[in-house]
Amino acid sequence: MSKALITYCHDHLAGARFAVSLLKDLASQDIDRPTAEFATELETAISHDQSLLEGFVNGLGADTAVFKEAAAWVAQKASRAK
Repeated sequence: MSKALITYCHDHLAGARFAVSLLKDLASQDIDRPTAEFATELETAISHDQSLLEGFVNGLGADTAVFKEAAAWVAQKASRAK
């Protein structure tokens, strides 16, 4: 499989993980109800896409991109400080 495709998939997967975590945090904050509901709906949709992408990446037999996943995790945690 193309190295570029695998790299793209890992980038997309790290972004999805970042978005899911961020949306869960947003939905749990004391914000207006419509925003919290929207965050929850969007998190559900992205989580579904993330699961599909994980299956695709696993099907490629590609190793996990630990560095990219760690970078997404750190970025999400740093965003809480804002």
